[in-house]
Amino acid sequence: MTILDAETYHAADAVQYAGPDHVISLRNVLVQLMSPGKFAYNLDQRVLTMGTRAQPPQATVKRDFAALALPRNAGPLILGGDLSKALDNNDILNRFVKLAGGEKAKMLIVATGYSSRSAAQAAASQYAQALGVPYEIALIVDQSTPLTVPQDATGIVLISKDQSKLDATWLKPIRTAWLAGRPLLADDGGAAVVGKFYSAHGPTPKDEDLLEVAVQKSFLLDSTQIAPGLGLLGITVEPQVLNDNRWGRLFSLAYNQPALVSFGLTQNTALEITREGVTTLGSNGIFALDLRGAKLGEGTNGGFVIANGLLDVFAPGDDVKPTVADVKAALTRGPTPPLPTDTPEPTMTPTKTPPPTPTDTATPRPSVTNRAPDANAGPDQNVAVNA
Repeated sequence: MTILDAETYHAADAVQYAGPDHVISLRNVLVQLMSPGKFAYNLDQRVLTMGTRAQPPQATVKRDFAALALPRNAGPLILGGDLSKALDNNDILNRFVKLAGGEKAKMLIVATGYSSRSAAQAAASQYAQALGVPYEIALIVDQSTPLTVPQDATGIVLISKDQSKLDATWLKPIRTAWLAGRPLLADDGGAAVVGKFYSAHGPTPKDEDLLEVAVQKSFLLDSTQIAPGLGLLGITVEPQVLNDNRWGRLFSLAYNQPALVSFGLTQNTALEITREGVTTLGSNGIFALDLRGAKLGEGTNGGFVIANGLLDVFAPGDDVKPTVADVKAALTRGPTPPLPTDTPEPTMTPTKTPPPTPTDTATPRPSVTNRAPDANAGPDQNVAVNA
């Protein structure tokens, strides 16, 4: 059971909204995660108890994201949550082309972690067409195909679909080139493998029963296989958190590596990391799950227990940096944007056309005068009945 507390550190009081879709921007949501066992949560005090010890949140928490700083001489870095469904005229791709030299750019597109060489080739070709600059393609499927970064490549694009088919050791030349100043865009599984560790699992199954098992198991100890990444930065990354239901993997990364902030990326959204700072790009939010100050435990079922983790949500255009969490903070809440409401179109009321009055062509009977009314007569046959 997950408890998201937006009151203790005034996350709801400081909420902001960004862009035409009013993407939520939040800081310092307190995260409590419970599993079966001797754990309890006090709704009034908003405190988790582990065994017999209450775990109240600290009055003030000061954090930094120093791990997002680029190493000396390293090139710009863009981490995408999966751009493949919106490549045409993609602002994130256009931004990367600019960082890599603009009209003079030449890209090396590295495709790895696909079901076949043909699938990797097809994916790389789609990115190449969208980038719109000269390029080379490298397909890395195993150790027998060593990677070489051409000297004239001004930028590198690393894409991967299936993280279970990745091996960071095959991609070391990318790390070397990036540390020497070459800009790098890593998308989907490529973004995952550039972190210090990554979840080595394929996409979430589409079958409903298998999906539920996969998602639920990822909140249990030792259910998520975690492998060493390239370690470009001291963070962990999970792409497609929303659209592929990977929340459990994000929590697994954070729980197993609590000294590292875990970033959850979403489709057509990216982190841009340059000397000037770190910014969110795209059309949706990016999540930062920070367990550096949390207390961790284990349920009787092997499930995660977390006391006082922190969750940040960064909207497009946000600077990616934490704010001080303070229970005494007095914050001004951003105005709630006008939300669109569905106005149903008026339903057309069918108009019945009355049937034409029949014309009696029979020979009229002689009129009867002074006739008494018949008590057993039925209703007037000219009365219309509504269906």
